[in-house]
Amino acid sequence: MRLSTVKLTTSFVALASLLSPAFADHELTFNNNCSFDVTPKWTWNRTKDGEIGRKIAPGQSWSAVVPESWMINSYTWGVTDRPGENCNRNEGQGCTQLQCVINGRGKGMCSVLRTNGFNIGMGFDWVGGDADCGLVPKTSTDAKCDKSQACNAIDGCVDGATSYCITPNVGLQITFCP
Repeated sequence: MRLSTVKLTTSFVALASLLSPAFADHELTFNNNCSFDVTPKWTWNRTKDGEIGRKIAPGQSWSAVVPESWMINSYTWGVTDRPGENCNRNEGQGCTQLQCVINGRGKGMCSVLRTNGFNIGMGFDWVGGDADCGLVPKTSTDAKCDKSQACNAIDGCVDGATSYCITPNVGLQITFCP
């Protein structure tokens, strides 16, 4: 290979890397404020086989890093070993869920859902975001709210509690029993 060909190839690769969109990872931090163990699970694009985190003891935290592509359409929930819990460990049915959609360019939205059920209180906060992140309630603590509504600790039940964040590389802090 001639030197001029190597220089041209190197220049092309460098230019292509500058023009390509950069996708970053997101850190998820799970906090357990419950009086019992909680194991976080998550899935993306509604695949049947979700990822599973490690069991978190009361008062403890655990972190995981997920790629930007994971956040396209993801669901997160917590499972426990409490008797009578009807939370489906594999698909999140019967569980309080956090749904996030992030488009890969730093524009994202998340909300705590009860449409599939309620098993434990759950809340979240954006980490590393700017002032535009998190302007709506982000907690579901009450099993008595109508299943079509999101819940929060301050106002009770509310419709459409979706929190938006436009900061690239933003992380999430997810709290069980907020």
